[in-house]
Amino acid sequence: MGKLATVPGGETIYVGHKPDTGRVLLEDLHIDRSYQRDPSNAKIVQIAQRFEERAAGHLIVSVREDGSMYIMDGQHRYLALKRLARPDVLCEFWYGLSVADEATIFVECNFQRAIPRSAAVYRARLVAKDPIAVDIQSVLDELGLRVVNSVSHNKRLPGGVWAINAVERIYKAGGRDGLVYILGIAHGTWPTEPAGTSAAIMLGLYNFWATYRQRLPKDWYKKLEQYTPRQLERDARTHAELHHTSLNMGMARAILSLFNKGIRNKLTDTFSKSVLVAYVKSDQTQTPMDRANDDGGVGDGLWDGDTDGEMVALSADA
Repeated sequence: MGKLATVPGGETIYVGHKPDTGRVLLEDLHIDRSYQRDPSNAKIVQIAQRFEERAAGHLIVSVREDGSMYIMDGQHRYLALKRLARPDVLCEFWYGLSVADEATIFVECNFQRAIPRSAAVYRARLVAKDPIAVDIQSVLDELGLRVVNSVSHNKRLPGGVWAINAVERIYKAGGRDGLVYILGIAHGTWPTEPAGTSAAIMLGLYNFWATYRQRLPKDWYKKLEQYTPRQLERDARTHAELHHTSLNMGMARAILSLFNKGIRNKLTDTFSKSVLVAYVKSDQTQTPMDRANDDGGVGDGLWDGDTDGEMVALSADA
């Protein structure tokens, strides 16, 4: 026999019961900030100004074992209705879910419409105990780094990482050790420079290292101290324009040029030969969490499933 849950209205049912719908008072609904994204006031105002209940549909709500109700999808509509001083709202109720289940449904629902910010999706994946997100978080904790929203006031503070999609690309291509290595170099070289952990810097470092690692001295990264992240980004844009390529590959070439300064046996540019066939899931099998990681803005290279765990280069040139 399953556990019992109370349906709004007083009826008791077994958990796992198919979802049903009904109206509920706004004051009885809650939002779990452990997985929900921060609300957008502009979006709330926009919905309130044009609210039409027949078009708005219903909120998706989890009814927990104690009878409390938490919104999994529809928090902006909920907040818009509060702004309009409406008393109640139509909801679809689900029962017997864990908080991790709720977080997963939040991600699924939101990817059927617009893509939330990467940091918001990452936070929800942590609550859902997604193994990749959990392992990445352990790396960040180990290095004393933290994920921040791209619009957060903490974005420009040292130790903040907002390019979480780039972090995951490195993790998938180079494994946990590869991510520790690259983040350690980026943050260790520019500990007081927030731009030191930008997507371009991290992906450029990884592409350079993955391509030439067998020929690099152990302290190769010390040459990076000659430049600030902004100087590297300036050179990266020049290389990207010259080679008609992505910024992160331009960054890899900028790092190559910096490394070659003052040495006799210079490394040759072999980036165009390092692009491997990417393993990409089809639209039919790709989950919202997979799509959250496919950040088309910073290179399209992904983990090649046929490389038996070897480091591979990430590139948008494929």
